[in-house]
Amino acid sequence: MDQRKELVSLLEERYPVMAAGSLKDAKQQLLENGEELALALIDVRLDENNPANRDGFNFLKELRRQQPHVPAVIMTAYGDAYIQAQAQTLGAKEFLSKPLNLDELDAVLDRTMGEMSAPAPLIRRAWSIVREWMPPIVFFVLFVLSWEGICHIFQVKEYLVPPPSKIVAEIVKNAGLLAKDTGVTMLEAILGFFMANIASILFAVGFAHFRWFERSLYPYTIGLKSIPIIAIAPLLVLWCGNGLIGKVIMAAIISFFPLVVNATIGLKSVNPEALDLMRSLSASSFQILFKLRFPTAMPYIFSALKISAPLAVVGAIVGELSGATKGIGYTILIASYRVQTTKLFAAIFLASVGGLLFFALIAIIEKFVISWEHGTFYEA
Repeated sequence: MDQRKELVSLLEERYPVMAAGSLKDAKQQLLENGEELALALIDVRLDENNPANRDGFNFLKELRRQQPHVPAVIMTAYGDAYIQAQAQTLGAKEFLSKPLNLDELDAVLDRTMGEMSAPAPLIRRAWSIVREWMPPIVFFVLFVLSWEGICHIFQVKEYLVPPPSKIVAEIVKNAGLLAKDTGVTMLEAILGFFMANIASILFAVGFAHFRWFERSLYPYTIGLKSIPIIAIAPLLVLWCGNGLIGKVIMAAIISFFPLVVNATIGLKSVNPEALDLMRSLSASSFQILFKLRFPTAMPYIFSALKISAPLAVVGAIVGELSGATKGIGYTILIASYRVQTTKLFAAIFLASVGGLLFFALIAIIEKFVISWEHGTFYEA
């Protein structure tokens, strides 16, 4: 087998690989399309009689210009100290001599990929965060500036649509009261969210293991979703009063459906061959559940959790609108009665911020819990 094909075959056993045979192809596939490389394995040759043989070195220069933090492994002819010295000036730290020793290649890749799994440098991490959050921040700033400008240019009445500057002033003026109400609503949402989690996981496990249980109760979970949530709120006030319990139940009800549906699908999505293997090894139902079904279901569960987290905030506010003495929903209700539109917008804004923070918390937890996803490896 040709050594290049053998090399690509070896890499494909361990990483997603995109091979490029020339500088033009590499630049088009990897750089001009904006792809973020995980690692570059580059064949560097310098031959004054054949300029095409400088492609690898030119690609390394282009890589350092556009993606300076990507680690590079350089393949050179044995003893070519000049190329190694030039590559070192561009940040290359690992070198392989040709003809390649595949065991040596394996060791270099293990070492390089191990370094990549270490915490990223502070500047690189900061830039990654900025690049990820810059588009929504820019859009938000432009939206707020446009809103402010339209209110002033067209002299929109404040009791109809207040400008953002007035809303911010209202939040600052009543910071203590609004913070207390926001805390109450978020407490109700979090408690309801956890109640829905426990109930949905228990139901999903039952649905995944017992067909009769699923046939008996699954239609009622669909029926619960079809009931308008605003219709349940007065009943909860009648049964539970204006206190905390009714709002927690409301948040749990609205969060329950996405969780139980996704968790059920995830628990049933195990690989049949893996399930047969576990059973052939005499694994118990609990071992299959915790070692196979739950790891398989985690992406499904977290997708539902990110949907249900903001919904729990909505459920708590709906419960407060039907009867409460504190909370964001209570503030919205009183402000609407008194035509305090600025305060109404301030409460709505804080409710949205609470939902966004709840969503962000779940997304952060997801990154720590689901740790088996890998980036892409490129070979040029």
